[in-house]
Amino acid sequence: MQIQQARTHIMTVLAEGESPRADADALLCHLLGCRRSYLMTWPERELDAGQQATLQGWLERRLAGEPIAH
Repeated sequence: MQIQQARTHIMTVLAEGESPRADADALLCHLLGCRRSYLMTWPERELDAGQQATLQGWLERRLAGEPIAH
């Protein structure tokens, strides 16, 4: 899965939340250890299987109501 695909997926999953775009960017930046500009510059960068699994776990926690800051 590419960064842009992951970003779109996160925003879709969290669409009912207050800020799905900000949440998506925060999760991806934390996952990749980068700034938001990196997400925009390298949208085609592939996430490896471990990163995808971590991201899925974080999404499940967010859907369960855990604040993004945690």
